[in-house]
Amino acid sequence: QAHVAACAAENGLRGEFLGVGWDGTGYGLDGAVWGGEFFLVRDGRFQRVAHLRRFRLPGGEAAVKEGWRVAASLLYETAGAGAVANPLVRRMLERGLNSPWTTSVGRLFDAVASLAGVAQANRFEGQAAMLLERAIGRLKTSGCYPLDEQGEAGDWGPLVEAVCRDVKRGAPVELISARFHNALAEWILKVARRVGVRQVALSGGVFQNSYLVERAVELLEGGGFRVATHQRVPTNDGGVSLGQAVIAGLAAREG
Repeated sequence: QAHVAACAAENGLRGEFLGVGWDGTGYGLDGAVWGGEFFLVRDGRFQRVAHLRRFRLPGGEAAVKEGWRVAASLLYETAGAGAVANPLVRRMLERGLNSPWTTSVGRLFDAVASLAGVAQANRFEGQAAMLLERAIGRLKTSGCYPLDEQGEAGDWGPLVEAVCRDVKRGAPVELISARFHNALAEWILKVARRVGVRQVALSGGVFQNSYLVERAVELLEGGGFRVATHQRVPTNDGGVSLGQAVIAGLAAREG
């Protein structure tokens, strides 16, 4: 919410708007690790209207650093326990031990980077996502993997299965990466159309990814939406304090 509030404040958004808050790790109101959220914002009030389908982080903080663990979690959900080679991680997932739930798009990036063979771990924050974006190179394609909504959840299951099929058949990594990025941008457009407000704010560390931002803005503006992004305030955690101040100020006025 603070990410979205910071973007709205920087851009002077008025009236209702759809806030897209995507990052690696954020505290969720349900006790889970958030990071793939959509909020309908009216008069400073946030209503969560969509999110990434949740999955487990086997090893907790270790999964933040080692994207192969997240990939194993997604494979466990889509292909069963037999798809998880590491016996310790398999037991964690089977028993739910030290495996908190998350809706993080940042961690989804880590998993896809692992499945595609781009990076198995993060030596610094966001490294795997950066390498996955860089893999696209100069490729131009509108192709995308399936990422459809099941209720309010963006279902990554068919996307992961499609990535695995492409990897198995030896598809170029630049194509796999582009299709993944395009799927995320298309999902933003789908949610915006469903919610029906004309203003969309994109914020959170995931939107340091220039390919994703440019693709999402292109699709949204082509659909008649006005898009707000960060220009002066950092889109990552460097902008959170501004958003927190904005939300605190609104709460103080109401109280």
